[in-house]
Amino acid sequence: MGGFSIWVVLYAREHLGLFAIGFGLFIAAGAFGGIAGSRAYGFLERWLGMVFILRAGLIVEALTYAALALVTNPWAAAAVMAFFGVHAVVWGTAATTARQRLAPPHLLGRVTSAYRLADLGGAALGALAGGLLARTFGLLMRF
Repeated sequence: MGGFSIWVVLYAREHLGLFAIGFGLFIAAGAFGGIAGSRAYGFLERWLGMVFILRAGLIVEALTYAALALVTNPWAAAAVMAFFGVHAVVWGTAATTARQRLAPPHLLGRVTSAYRLADLGGAALGALAGGLLARTFGLLMRF
């Protein structure tokens, strides 16, 4: 989500034509989705299982970015953001739970910090690469 926050302002302004209030509502849609995801997580884990959530979540995330690139209607984009909010909380909770269940208690701090380093370090490198690509090809890389 870290890399997402870097370009979402430009996306909302340039691609969707949103100004301050519209941008706030656009972001709020994702937050409401996150609340829904936190309420639904227990049910989803029991129904689908953690492994399915983790595997399918990677596909869902890729499809979410593709959907945001394709939609130009702010209401449709807000719906995608709400869905992304659900996904982000459900996948993040499943990933954290899996780490906590699988790591030996005496190594949990190291496992968590290694994950955070890879996560945030990857986001920083991705933001750098994304910025270079956006400067060259445009925000949504239209060829």
